[in-house]
Amino acid sequence: MVTPMAQESEQITLANILREMKVSRRETFDQLRADRRQSEIFLQEHIQRLELREDERRRRRSCSEDSSHGGRRRRHVHDGGGRRNQLPQRQPPPIKIPKFKGENDPNLYIEWEQKVDQIFNIHLVSDQEQVDLVVLEFENFAMTWWHQLCMDNINQESPAASWMELKL
Repeated sequence: MVTPMAQESEQITLANILREMKVSRRETFDQLRADRRQSEIFLQEHIQRLELREDERRRRRSCSEDSSHGGRRRRHVHDGGGRRNQLPQRQPPPIKIPKFKGENDPNLYIEWEQKVDQIFNIHLVSDQEQVDLVVLEFENFAMTWWHQLCMDNINQESPAASWMELKL
């Protein structure tokens, strides 16, 4: 049989445990809110950096398209007789977008996104072609996500009109 004193002690201990759990729970929620705010700030800054890079890429593209020779520079070599021979223009390497599986690791995504940005900074590819090239390399969850997005936007031509839109 439990004595009244032992029962009272047990209730006090239980009350202390519940109080500690409540404080711990509150601290956990406060930390989660702080982490969420920090993540939102990080994402906003990341989006701003992406927009700046996209603006810079568009500016470079428009400058190269406005220049003479259709945006292509030609190098000339003089032969001994004073004539210029045109050298063939060096072509960038073929476009090879890395695979993306849509795993739940933000660092993997950011690394993949930066790699794709580098590739598109080298190659002058239209916005829609960029989307098409990237989507071809989706696998697993990323492909499922893209397929669902297409189904949700069935009346539109494409859920994303540019690489920049797809990243957002």
